[in-house]
Amino acid sequence: GLPRPERLDIGLSPHAPYNVSPSAWRAMVELLKLPLMHAHLAESREESAWLADRGSIGLDALHESLLHRRYRPEPGADTPLAYLAHAVGDDTRPLLLAHCVELASGDWRGLAEWAADRAVGIAHCPRSNLALHGKTLDWALAQAAGLPIGLGTDGRFSTPDLDVRKEALA
Repeated sequence: GLPRPERLDIGLSPHAPYNVSPSAWRAMVELLKLPLMHAHLAESREESAWLADRGSIGLDALHESLLHRRYRPEPGADTPLAYLAHAVGDDTRPLLLAHCVELASGDWRGLAEWAADRAVGIAHCPRSNLALHGKTLDWALAQAAGLPIGLGTDGRFSTPDLDVRKEALA
């Protein structure tokens, strides 16, 4: 087989914790026994409103076009962070979260507290966040949370290329 790089592992990456039910998330984790999880979190205001069931025509339309049916996240958590904690449950494997541009100061404190028992890092994708949402994460709040932050490129849907050097300049 191919040589295995020291810093590369296979992981699981549902787009966001609320795109699958918490029971499906936990079943994937248990079934696959992968060492790393990755998900987008708090990427847009629209996503937070959709999660809190305050409506979101865009996300409903997206899910209907992809799934051919309406999808709603399970009730019980009305913020992206609360939903993530509910979905992940007691699992403590490392978790990489992309975006986090819609986390308020209390959410960042909550994320830091929740992350105390697990390895959590943030992938900051400034060009994608600027292109899709007109803003990037609140750097001061993110740093105050004390979580490691790295640069990500998100994807070709929202950026013209995957050049991490250009992310650093954004």
